[in-house]
Amino acid sequence: MVVRKARKIKDKWKEKKWVSVSAPDSFNNVHIADIPITDEGVKERADFLAFAIRKGTTLIELATMENVYSPPIGALVEPISAAAKNALANI
Repeated sequence: MVVRKARKIKDKWKEKKWVSVSAPDSFNNVHIADIPITDEGVKERADFLAFAIRKGTTLIELATMENVYSPPIGALVEPISAAAKNALANI
């Protein structure tokens, strides 16, 4: 009889760091969301947000982004879209 050693399952949600996102002073620093972050995709999200800022993207545009046709970037922009939806709900 072969005895198998039990493996521990990592809880990826517990490994994530959580940050609080707030609106700027002009919006009274309203709390927008708490979002999980990891080292994965940080640079890409920062690049995406920098592009959105340069383009003058609005919260409505960020909240209603359609990424169904580009699954590789879906995981990248989904947290941004969720934060934008939450911001709109709190304004």
